[in-house]
Order: sequence, then structure tokens, then C-alpha cells
Amino acid sequence: MKKILQATVPLTSRIAPALGAILILVGLLASSKVHMAQVSTSSPTITTDKSDYAPGETVVMSGSGWIPGQPVALHIEESDNDLPWDSSATPDAAGNFSISEFVIQAHDIGVVFTLTATQGGVVATTQFTDVVGAGIALNGDPGGFEIQGGVVATAGGGHTDWIANGVGTTGLLTSAGVPIDPTVTYRRLDAYNLGDDVFSGSHTFNDNPNTYTWKTASAGNKSDLNNVYVHISKDSSGDRWVTASADRLSNNGTAFVDFELNQAGLTQLTDVGCSSAPCGHFETNPAGAVSGDPLFATGGRTPNDLLITAQYNSGGALASAIVYQWKLVSGTYQWFDI
Repeated sequence: MKKILQATVPLTSRIAPALGAILILVGLLASSKVHMAQVSTSSPTITTDKSDYAPGETVVMSGSGWIPGQPVALHIEESDNDLPWDSSATPDAAGNFSISEFVIQAHDIGVVFTLTATQGGVVATTQFTDVVGAGIALNGDPGGFEIQGGVVATAGGGHTDWIANGVGTTGLLTSAGVPIDPTVTYRRLDAYNLGDDVFSGSHTFNDNPNTYTWKTASAGNKSDLNNVYVHISKDSSGDRWVTASADRLSNNGTAFVDFELNQAGLTQLTDVGCSSAPCGHFETNPAGAVSGDPLFATGGRTPNDLLITAQYNSGGALASAIVYQWKLVSGTYQWFDI
């Protein structure tokens, strides 16, 4: 059951219409490490020459321990749902092979690649990435916002992070997680485990948000959020930046953390007579629930709304970041990967 993430402040009133240089910094993403599939020394293996690549680099895949002379099927899935890549390699007399055919593309930034090698009933798997590494986002905060995979600033680094770490650093939160300046930093503290508000029914990615319903129940651990933070700043060029982070109760299983930048408001309303009370539905402003409403023809959202997704495939702390825009595609408004 997915967790409801609803901004409690009108973010778009602070950043629209100039969304010019928006950067979403998902704290859970930056410092993740690739964990290679663990196999015994007697089992066939598949590895890559690096764990992380830049666009334009070629991935060197190496296999060992395979049956000589019998082809090994190679298959790569991408976390941004691009078409998979398939090839094969034939092990030499020692059971080894090497292949260098897969090239990282410019649009692969933030992607997690899952490489699977198969020979008969034997399968070996590993992962590699094209992620944005640690650095400093020049978002207008003192020293820039530090991206190093933690919520506490590096001591003496001279940068801003969620929590300060002594002289020379700037924090946006107190040690208890409370925003120091609530006019620019916002916290959504949500219940977890029992007594939580979660989506009810079956909702898909591109559904009209006016059709969403909610109830009181427990969320699945992998999508159970407790703290969500959003910080808005302005750099020296006058561009608005949005810095956001969220936590999950567990990193097991495939899950998503979504941040929507919508031009219309969205309100969570309480109904009577529904099951698992408190419970209810959502309404956009302007309305978009029925024919004739201002947003109905565009699927309940405003064209050019943005969605930033931190996507966790098959568990773990390693995420890929995907940016979508609400656009008309083949006659239907939907989220489009940009």
C-alpha cells in the first residue's frame, strides 16, 4: 500500500512560473553503493569493470566459471524502463569471456542497470549505475548545499546541509529535525506502522488525482514514510531551487518516492460512510473531476506539471532519479519522461 505524500504548503506559489533551474536532491540517492550479486566461488559469475559509469563510456562485462563453448545470454534492464539490451558471449576453454558492446547514453544519468547472464538453468546477476555523485549544489544557501549522502554537514566544510555540524557549517533543521526557518523549509511528519493515511483502491501512475481515495491503515514497510522535507532557496541569478528528501521504514522491495510540482492545488478531504475511517478523497483546485471542470480535459493536472521520482528497484538504498512532465502524448495526457 503506497503512502500518501501531500505537500502542506503551496509550493508552486513560490516557484511558478519560473521553474527554470530546479534541482531535486534526494538525500537517499547520493551516497549509495552498488552491491554486486554474491555467488560462491564455484558458481559462474558476471561482473563489470566499474560500478559506476559516465555517458559515453563502454561497459566491459566479464564472465568466469561458465561451461566452455556454450553461449551465455546477456540481458540488461534499465530502471528508467528503456528497452532492454540483449547479446551473448561464448566462454573460452577456461570458462571465461569478456564483451564490450554496451555504451552508456547521455539520457542514462541516474539510471540503475541490472545485468543478467544465463546459460541453461544457471543465472548470475550484477548491477551498475550512471549516478550523480557527491558535490555541492550552488542553490543560494551559505556555501551551497552539500550532497554527500547524509543529513549532517561535513565538519568544517563551509557548506549547508539538513543539519549543521559545528562552526563553518549551516543547517536547515534542529537536531530534533524541526525546520529552523519554516518560511523556506517545510517538514511533513507522517505516522508510520499503524494509524496511517494510505491510498485505498487501485490507482495507476497516470490517473486523474481527483479519483484518488484514502483510508486509515498501515503502509507496507518499503513505502512507509515518516519524514519528508522540502527546502526552497534562490541563487545569485534569481533562479529558484527545490531541495527535497524523504525516509523509508525499510529498503526491501521495489518502491518509489515521488515529488510532484503541480500548478494546481490538491486537497485531502474526509468523507463519511467509507471504510477504514478516517477516509476520503482528493480534489484539485481548479476542479478536474467531471466533464466541464477546468482540469478535466487535461486529466486533472495542468500541462507541464513536473514529477521527480526516486525509483528503488528490487530493494536496497540505490535509487535512480527520473523527471517526468505532464504532456499530451498520442491524444492522452500522461507523465512523459524528459
